[in-house]
Amino acid sequence: MPTPGELIAAAARGEDAAWAELIGRHRHLVRTVCRRHGVVGPGAEDVAQTTWLALFVHIDRIHTPEGIAGWLRTTAARECLSLHRRAAREVLTGEVEPPTEDGSPVEEHVEILRLCELIRRAVAGLGHRERALMELMLQPETPSYAEISRRLGMPLGAIGPVRQRALRHLHQQLAVLDPEVVAVGV
Repeated sequence: MPTPGELIAAAARGEDAAWAELIGRHRHLVRTVCRRHGVVGPGAEDVAQTTWLALFVHIDRIHTPEGIAGWLRTTAARECLSLHRRAAREVLTGEVEPPTEDGSPVEEHVEILRLCELIRRAVAGLGHRERALMELMLQPETPSYAEISRRLGMPLGAIGPVRQRALRHLHQQLAVLDPEVVAVGV
């Protein structure tokens, strides 16, 4: 079993197995943080996705790999609190919308759709090469670097630097589109 440092380094290189191991080791932790903050259902799924996306974006900034659990706990807790703050700002009109089929409030689904649209718009604002790479890397099952190289006609050694530029530009795009999203660590 790899050490946290080895796992973080491998994930930062884009190794799928390392990401699977990281998520597998810490999935329960993120769910527990959500439950403790009263976030369940699609809201908890959104918090988890946002937490994993934040790790993806900031993995190169993890200086103490042994503290990854604390980093994930803090990131998930901040996202839960942000979700609650957004919900508290909603103005009730006296009419209550029925819950969706899965029982969660419609507002949670609307917020998830809003965040997805923000990310789509931010990715669309990237250059062609960066956008193509991000679209592949944001798929549910991220292809290997070899597959990305083949699909995009990009040398293996260029994927990491293009990924870093794309993430930096994506972060800048999100900051323009919605500064609050960036402030909570997305």
